[in-house]
Amino acid sequence: MMRNYLLVPLFLLLILTSCRFKPREGLNWEQNLVAPLVKSRISIEDILTDSSVVHVNPDNSMQIVYRNTLTELFLSDYLVVPDTSVGSKITLDSLSLATDTLEQDLTLGQMARALKENGDPAGDFILNNHGNTIPWFQDIVGQSSPDIEIDASAFFEEADLISGQMVVEIINNLPVSISNVVFNLRNDTIAFDTLVRKTIAVIPPNTTAVESASLAGKTVYSKMAAQLENLDLTAPLFQPIPIDTNDYVRFRIIVKDLSASRATAVFPAQRVLDDFGRIRYDFGDDLAITRLKVGSGELRIRAFSTIQDTIQFSYKLPTAIKDGLPVSVQERLIPDPVADTAGANIVFDLEDYYIDLTVNGDSTNLFPYHLTGDLIYSGVKQTMDLSDSIDLFYGLFEIKPSYIEGYLGKQLFAFDDSVELDFFDAIQGGSIALEKPEVTLTILNSIGVDGELKINSLNGHNSRTGQTVALTGAAVTTPVEVLGPRLPNVGQALLTKIDFNSGNSNINDLLNLLPDRIDFNMDVEVNKYGNPGLLDNFATNESRFSAFLDMQVPLHGIADQLILQDTVVVNISEGTMPEGIEGGELNLIVSNDFPFEAAVQMYFRDAVGNIIDSLFTSGNQVVPAGQVDQNGIVQAPGESTIFAGFDKERLDQIRLRSTEAIIRFSLSTKPDNTPVKIYTSYGIDFHLVGDFIYNVDL
Repeated sequence: MMRNYLLVPLFLLLILTSCRFKPREGLNWEQNLVAPLVKSRISIEDILTDSSVVHVNPDNSMQIVYRNTLTELFLSDYLVVPDTSVGSKITLDSLSLATDTLEQDLTLGQMARALKENGDPAGDFILNNHGNTIPWFQDIVGQSSPDIEIDASAFFEEADLISGQMVVEIINNLPVSISNVVFNLRNDTIAFDTLVRKTIAVIPPNTTAVESASLAGKTVYSKMAAQLENLDLTAPLFQPIPIDTNDYVRFRIIVKDLSASRATAVFPAQRVLDDFGRIRYDFGDDLAITRLKVGSGELRIRAFSTIQDTIQFSYKLPTAIKDGLPVSVQERLIPDPVADTAGANIVFDLEDYYIDLTVNGDSTNLFPYHLTGDLIYSGVKQTMDLSDSIDLFYGLFEIKPSYIEGYLGKQLFAFDDSVELDFFDAIQGGSIALEKPEVTLTILNSIGVDGELKINSLNGHNSRTGQTVALTGAAVTTPVEVLGPRLPNVGQALLTKIDFNSGNSNINDLLNLLPDRIDFNMDVEVNKYGNPGLLDNFATNESRFSAFLDMQVPLHGIADQLILQDTVVVNISEGTMPEGIEGGELNLIVSNDFPFEAAVQMYFRDAVGNIIDSLFTSGNQVVPAGQVDQNGIVQAPGESTIFAGFDKERLDQIRLRSTEAIIRFSLSTKPDNTPVKIYTSYGIDFHLVGDFIYNVDL
């Protein structure tokens, strides 16, 4: 019966719980909510932000191995090839007209017939004795020839001559002497327009007389006439003379070396320009270059002609060689019959040409060239005057050498710059005394020149603290000779090192500053003791003068309030910090692998970087250092759980506004003044856990 009574209350309870009743307002209870908010680790990678500089030793200890280029010199710093150009103008006074030669014979028979026509019995006597040898009977005087027409129209119509010559050859093939010869040349179109008149005293048998006269300043026409105004035949009386009416006096007229200020002519093929010159480059700084290879650059030629005949020109650089052949450019200026002009623009690529600047080894900085221009025979008459010309501009432009040799001169290069060191960026404050750092200024020189390096200043700067340490000591104040290779050792590099240590400088003080920038000012004086006469310097595109800052810094030392900082995201969600939290604690759980005591603080900040609150209101809390063995290696981490109480208002601010937290550790060596090494396994793990009181309404 007892069992039946028990069933009734259970049944009633089921009925009641199955009904829906609104809870009475104010009915609630409190419960604890444990929520993880932050979890992260600061390791050696966070301390040294550039992990590429971290080197792990065989014992897993660590050191900074760092190289940064302070400065470099290249070929372009030594030599700038200036653009250079040469201009030539060829006008008509350098153009020649054709040479013309005319021959005319005057036979003994022609002279005899002329005598006969004039009623002189000597004419019949000579004609009747053809083929006989007879005593000479009398002198025959006053003979003359008819006009000998000279037709030069195939060569020119008219020309105002600047210079020229007429050469008259009289060849006596008669058996008697001719004397009192008077020769006349005139323009046939104008009466009495005598160009040349010459007198010859005597021409013995079987001899030739030559006379010349200048035509300079004359105007000549294509139609000219030559005449023997007088001719006497003489021989000793009664001397037996063979009579042959075919014997003759030959006149040869040669008009040559004609140049004109104005001419309508068929101009012969001729060279109008032949310019062999040398361009002397002023490279500055007493550079004496013997050989150069062009990395890039151009030969540019621009030509313009008003001459109506075709001009072919050639430009050669006889000492610029590629594949065994010199630079040779040819082009024709073909006149446009409408525009009456001709033009050409030529660009020749000089890449990979070797240029000898010595001109047969007896000089430097000289660039020889040879420019020729030839007028091509057309067979067509053209009219030209002194206003007609060929204008040529030619030269070398944008030459950038890929190799030079010779003497590079005495030059001073100044370097004033800085390099950034970012591997200590995570360290926000404090100091560290590093043991036995090795710092070297390494100079690698593959330019064929010696130099002297002088360090004017080298300063370490920490922008976080605003402090600067200047490097001092004998290693800084003493100039250092930097050697370079010599011909023929192209491609060789010589190494010079300047070591900075505690014995010759205050390098430890500079590094213990934890600099994030190195400022330097240095001078390099090249060829300070060089010999210009040796001409054994060189430089290539690949060779350079490089100065590197090399550092090998063991992570071994003493820390004093060395501040490490990290920023982490705060995990705030409805699950971790819901509404209704009445208060509670934020617990920081820390495991410290470093052999440093760590004072820790955490700050909460909003999305725009404003600090909302800190974890500990009473200041930094201490986490013990890791426990080291007899070898100074941490075997057990220092651990600590630090509690911080928060009321509802502070927690609401964190819940509503906080997006990230800044964790900051201030590390100090414990025990004091005992240097310790840093190993790859070292780091600090930290968790932030919320233990909240949560109000549940019923």
